[in-house]
Amino acid sequence: MKSQGVTMSAVLPIKEASKNIGVGHTKMYELIREGKLDARKQGSRTVITVESIGLHIASLPRLQLSANLSRPQRRKNGA
Repeated sequence: MKSQGVTMSAVLPIKEASKNIGVGHTKMYELIREGKLDARKQGSRTVITVESIGLHIASLPRLQLSANLSRPQRRKNGA
């Protein structure tokens, strides 16, 4: 949906957005300050655009797995 040249996107409250990306409130506000998440005001509530959450996740480095990935060996007593 477009309104005056702006695309309207879905938003999530801070608490829900932080659960979705697995970080706490402090990290959420840090990501907002750094410009990595798009925060908006909806009345007195701060909300995060779902689009910016997706872009942030896409910007994270991929996990590189080696071909011989195996479970870590348990340490034996006295080792």
